[in-house]
This record gives sequence, C-alpha cells and structure tokens, in this order.
Amino acid sequence: MQEVVRNPSRRVRHRRGEHGGFVYEFSRSSSAGRLIVVAEVKQHECWLITGWRE
Repeated sequence: MQEVVRNPSRRVRHRRGEHGGFVYEFSRSSSAGRLIVVAEVKQHECWLITGWRE
C-alpha cells in the first residue's frame, strides 16, 4: 500500500480530510491486478484509509 501511495500510476483528489490534508485515491497496476488505495496526505504525513484489489 505504501508503494502505491509513493509511486502511483493514477491519483485522484476527492475531498478534505479530517487531519487537514487531502484525501486521494491512488492506483497502480501490477501482474497480480490493480491495487487501489485511499489515503489522506498532508505535507510529509500520510494516513491510510482503505485499500483493495480489482
């Protein structure tokens, strides 16, 4: 999950988060399928919310 947030193939901003950052949907494809991670990012901090495989 951390690697998807650090180096995504796609990033979509959704809303403001509870910690004052922005909530993004990160996604990245691999041989095992596509991994999607929703996380809040504020400067150098990150709070993972959820993640799943498609």
